[in-house]
Amino acid sequence: MLRLLGGAPRPMGITEVADELGLPKATVFRLLRDLAEVNCVISDEDSQGYRLAPGLIELGELARRQIDVADLARPVLEEVAHQVRETVNLGVLHDDKVLVVDSARDLKGPRLTADLGPVSELYCSALGKALLSCLPGDRRERMLDEMKLSRQTEHTITSVEALRRELDQVRRSGVAYDREEYELGLYCIAVPVRRKSEAAAGAISACGPVSRLQEKQEEVVQYLRDAAGRLIPLLPGDAGA
Repeated sequence: MLRLLGGAPRPMGITEVADELGLPKATVFRLLRDLAEVNCVISDEDSQGYRLAPGLIELGELARRQIDVADLARPVLEEVAHQVRETVNLGVLHDDKVLVVDSARDLKGPRLTADLGPVSELYCSALGKALLSCLPGDRRERMLDEMKLSRQTEHTITSVEALRRELDQVRRSGVAYDREEYELGLYCIAVPVRRKSEAAAGAISACGPVSRLQEKQEEVVQYLRDAAGRLIPLLPGDAGA
């Protein structure tokens, strides 16, 4: 219900929510009432519909703090952002998406105007490819079989077989790229943060305009690899492994 309201272009009424979710109107009314009491939804007086409320921002921040990698990575993200003078993101796998749990940028550097959003697709983002490449083969294949590769730009990979080949390359090199596949003009480079079990606890990326980032690509890759290496011994459960 929260995802439905969050994706709606306007407040939604009880009947509309019930129809979309296939639930009885009485159930929807009760759930919306309960969510309103804890400031997760709010009733819009003009439209008589419901929309998301600010209480979700607080819950989201609490959830972010409970993701151990985010807290550990913040100083590293800020340092890398200063080194590469670009926006640096930390992402984790969340169901079949990339959840961007933290971002940092160099205050003195150029500002990235693209809005990457808190959630990205796996197949057309550098973070997503880095995370996919580290999954066990059977799990990765299940996800690929269920994945819908919608074209975001003219550069988006829309063939599962082509994506498999790229993921094989990412596994060999340890570096993933988004070459204007998510948004025209935007170029991203990512490396996984691997636990000692080889599973990825997350991935770190640097994003910027394609012309600017390509010029310093090798340097950026090295900074990202160094950052990922510094995080590995800090991850819970990996100490002394």
